[in-house]
Amino acid sequence: MWLDVFQKMKALGYNGASFYVDWALLEGTPGVIRDTGVFDLQPFYDAAKQAGIYLLARPGMADVWIVSIIVSTLTNLCYVRRPIYQR
Repeated sequence: MWLDVFQKMKALGYNGASFYVDWALLEGTPGVIRDTGVFDLQPFYDAAKQAGIYLLARPGMADVWIVSIIVSTLTNLCYVRRPIYQR
């Protein structure tokens, strides 16, 4: 799956991508890093390398995207156009 996505990015002229890694999920217990199952990022890295895409990992919290969705939704709600009634 990732190889297809990266190949399409390369075809569009991109040579890099950044991605968030929720470090709390990978290292739930300090010093113990989970890298199996859904937490195995190696196929993701391998696909990017094969397609010639550079990766920029952005370790942090998943809350960042949740906050951006909430802000976007609230911003859109502020600009809702209401019908103008004529008398």
